[in-house]
Amino acid sequence: MKLFISSLLFVLIVGCSSTKVSDNSVKREQVLYKLVAVAETDVDKSGDTCADAIGIIELLHNKIVGSASDTFGRHYKISGAIDNNKKITGGFAITIITAVDFDGELSLDGKKASGKWDDLYKCNGTWTATKLIKS
Repeated sequence: MKLFISSLLFVLIVGCSSTKVSDNSVKREQVLYKLVAVAETDVDKSGDTCADAIGIIELLHNKIVGSASDTFGRHYKISGAIDNNKKITGGFAITIITAVDFDGELSLDGKKASGKWDDLYKCNGTWTATKLIKS
């Protein structure tokens, strides 16, 4: 009987105590942008057509992450950084190879970004990113 009561008290004490730490941090709202990259050159160094791309990027503090697909269905992982002066640098990668480098600038209000890009195959163009607003 003592064992039963001791076990019951143990269960009650353990059940009433909590090791969960309260999370008082502020939840960060996701900041997404629609990305459109347009080729200004018609053909690359091999004579193949240069591609446009569309995608979604997310700003995480001073980092950029996202993905895009080009006109021919190739998929890219996007990564980059934003410095204190709102200057942007980064790349579009296929597997581990960075195929496209980009740079640009984030607007002062944070609603748009734009810049230029160039790839390994001598295609180049411009890109814009527009902040997506929740409705």
